[in-house]
Amino acid sequence: MNRITEDARLITSNASLEHVQATDLLRRNALEEFQKAERFRNDEKFLSLSQALESKTCKSKLGEIINDTRQRGKLGAWLDKNSHFTKWLEVNDSTCRYIWLQGIPGAGDMGKRADVRNCLGKTFLAANLIRRLQAESTAILYGFIDYDNQAMRRPLRLWHSLIFQLVSHNRDLCSIVHEILITKYDSLTSDNEYVEEFFSNLVQSSGPLRIVIDGLDEADETERGAAVDYLLRMTESHPNIKLLLSSRPERDLEIKLKQKFHVIRVDQHNEVDINNYVKIEGDAWLSELQECGADDESCNQIRTALEALVKRANGMFLYAKLVLNIAKSAADLPVILDELETLPTGLDGA
Repeated sequence: MNRITEDARLITSNASLEHVQATDLLRRNALEEFQKAERFRNDEKFLSLSQALESKTCKSKLGEIINDTRQRGKLGAWLDKNSHFTKWLEVNDSTCRYIWLQGIPGAGDMGKRADVRNCLGKTFLAANLIRRLQAESTAILYGFIDYDNQAMRRPLRLWHSLIFQLVSHNRDLCSIVHEILITKYDSLTSDNEYVEEFFSNLVQSSGPLRIVIDGLDEADETERGAAVDYLLRMTESHPNIKLLLSSRPERDLEIKLKQKFHVIRVDQHNEVDINNYVKIEGDAWLSELQECGADDESCNQIRTALEALVKRANGMFLYAKLVLNIAKSAADLPVILDELETLPTGLDGA
């Protein structure tokens, strides 16, 4: 009000040009100081939300997998040729809002081993999609449910992570969420129903939004059932949301998802990817063997055996990587060839 009064006085008085310029400079400096203080306050609020809601494990897992996807180049390019997936990507196409990226049946507990986790096709594709949409500045929220991370197997912790990601994408929501953190702390941190309703209200006015959740099959059946029910309700009631779930085809998930979701089976499409993966890894390995004295005949024998490995993998990245790792750990050439020429019939044998 004082600034308005001062401006009015200048207009009706015979103030000099220098006086007007000085007053304008003061006004701009005051505005700049206000904006600086406001940014500082918002940064403090954002930090508080990060400490309360962000999933560091989820973020680090994405980073780990993304580093792997960069190393693998164009693997997964077949997905862009799937008509349902291209419709899901298109912002203005509402004919395909639900996709289920199915991993390989029967992978079982082998998928929980840390040394092979990143080779699972569905998780690789989900991470590659997230990286791609982030690079395009598309609003995407994601979650990786990990058997080894008990907290992320609980829906409440997953919703917290998604809320923080939404705030990260749209900082205008920071003050709103921070106010709830202060005034409704207990509800926000422990009441699943309250958090679900709050999250639904936030996404309602957030514009086009993609949600990608990987590893639902890693959660307990009761927990994942509740999570899926909520995601379906929210996506159904918010046309701005598109949902992609990535998991193995557990029976309870099939019952819940088969009606709405377009299913894409990774193992039915990724033989080219497995071939490229084995070639990249195999070429690097053969270079090492040649440096250690392996002759051309031996290297050609290994190449032939690796070609057979791709066919025997039958769409399973995990199988190919396990067999390749076992062969690479062998002590000498006869053992290497024996490992590659007597291939196991499936994951259990590997």
